[in-house]
Amino acid sequence: MLAAAPAPNLFAPKALAARNQAQAKLRPFYVNHLDEGDDVSALMQDRAAMNRRLGIPDDEISIIEFSMPWVGTTNSVPTLFWLFAHVLTSPDLIARVRSEVQAVTAVTTDALGGRTAAAIDVAGLDKACPILLSCYRETLRLYSDQLGNRRVMADTTLRDPDSGHEYLLRKGVHVQWPSIVPHRLESVWGADASQFRPDRFVGTPSAEEEKLRQGANIPFGGGRHLCPGRNFARAEILGMVGALALGFEVEGARVPAAADPYLGTAMQRPEWEGQNPGLRVTRRIGWEDVRWSFLCGEKHEARGK
Repeated sequence: MLAAAPAPNLFAPKALAARNQAQAKLRPFYVNHLDEGDDVSALMQDRAAMNRRLGIPDDEISIIEFSMPWVGTTNSVPTLFWLFAHVLTSPDLIARVRSEVQAVTAVTTDALGGRTAAAIDVAGLDKACPILLSCYRETLRLYSDQLGNRRVMADTTLRDPDSGHEYLLRKGVHVQWPSIVPHRLESVWGADASQFRPDRFVGTPSAEEEKLRQGANIPFGGGRHLCPGRNFARAEILGMVGALALGFEVEGARVPAAADPYLGTAMQRPEWEGQNPGLRVTRRIGWEDVRWSFLCGEKHEARGK
């Protein structure tokens, strides 16, 4: 409602008041340059420094930075949910993902006898975990319903190579396209295009097939304007699901029906239709005392626990 309503103070007064209060609490953090402390993430440090270089006053940086919870959760969280649901509801898939993740996870013992899984290098999961990565890409393909937007800057003619039909896009016109249409094309993805196939992206497709896939797979947009946070989101989602599969047991999970995404978001949302969405998560036997760390990069610098 904050984004869609023409007058947020009338249509979403509580949400507006809550946002203003949160921004006010965050303002001293930037006014006092606490963002420059050694205990602050490089992401937040760099963003604040960039804003200052652009001439943005310290007391206004908190307003801009409050967008981070929005961009960091609106699409990443439902993507994580759908990947979690598909992987953790299939015993065969759990076993395959566990095998992949365990191969790149070093479990060490500390001085007190506790164990720390300290080498889940999220930057290396792409190559080391092909089935997990395939499931992630399949999740984006199947559940992304983002609406792309472009403004035509000059009269442009597009030609359909199959039918030969030509389409004139006039300057000043807005063009929109839903990703769900090319994501479900049977001519590209096969007769099972509307189904979740875990190994769809495993292996090397032919050059022709790869070309078709690239043009029909646009969960992050297309052209030069791709989502700048896509690689970060992939790393955190793969790391989270990998750790859950390896170190935990999940009971009662299910894959619900999918509903249209909320306004301003891209990923479809679960539609429980009266079902109980509850589940039970417990530690796997042998992994009860493991403390998880997620690492990234050649230096294996710990980013969080």
